[in-house]
Amino acid sequence: MEAQELFNSFIEKYTESFEGQVVKDLKLNFEKLTTASELDTEELSLLIISIGKMLEFVDLKTAGIDLAKGINIPDTHINEALQIPAIMGMLNTY
Repeated sequence: MEAQELFNSFIEKYTESFEGQVVKDLKLNFEKLTTASELDTEELSLLIISIGKMLEFVDLKTAGIDLAKGINIPDTHINEALQIPAIMGMLNTY
């Protein structure tokens, strides 16, 4: 599955029980991120890993890792993507 399809199907699956303007805005922002952005497949797969880790969605994180490994992204890059949420959390604290 392509990175954009993976991300969009994950968002649909986990927001299907929610309604309202906030959910619509969230879906729209994620759609713009995956379809209208300048991110290539490698960047998007690393972003999926980071978002999965940050939101504690194990399935999304795992799918991102599988996708990244499938397109031969080095483990060092995958590990960096897993560390980004912690770094951002520390920056937000200070």
